Amino acid sequence: MGENVILFPYCIAYDNRHSFAFTVEMARKINACVITLTTYNIEYKDLLTVQAYRKAAEKEKNKIYYHLLELRGYYQGQFNKWKSFDDIIFKNIINEGGIEFNLLQVLKNKNLLIIITNHNNHTENRLFSEFMLTLFDKYKPKCLILPEDTEFYTVDSNLPAHLFKKQKDNKFMQMLTRSEMLNLPEDLALFKNELAVIN
Repeated sequence: MGENVILFPYCIAYDNRHSFAFTVEMARKINACVITLTTYNIEYKDLLTVQAYRKAAEKEKNKIYYHLLELRGYYQGQFNKWKSFDDIIFKNIINEGGIEFNLLQVLKNKNLLIIITNHNNHTENRLFSEFMLTLFDKYKPKCLILPEDTEFYTVDSNLPAHLFKKQKDNKFMQMLTRSEMLNLPEDLALFKNELAVIN
């Protein structure tokens, strides 16, 4: 596994299955590890004891872990024919509070190659708030904003292996070409240009 890092910020309120599958495929193609990042909030006004707080935090974390499990299961069944994908190293960051501080820590990672997020996470959360734009201006991360998950095409997992791989690669490139790209690295720009040959 290479030293490159892909950051996958997400919100469990949205369907992230296709964007997660795309991120895993990208990690395999460019030999990168994946950092998944999300946060949760707890209403303190209803918590009278430390025990109540811990129980509330555990409940929120369980929701997130269940969501991650669903994402991995979807990738396994739809895009990986239930084979191992231990070649990809994942680091899950799950913290309380806003996304700003947590994202800042990852932006400081010199090996961060690209941030991949879906359309909903980009438009409806604080990933591109005024504060975050200041950080983005300082660290200049590369971003790939995927189209809405509902518009992505699934792969027929019943196809023979060689046809399955070909269809999966084509679907990957279709999603890539429909994505918005900010500060795209040269190697990914070249990757996108190969669409003219593949499709």
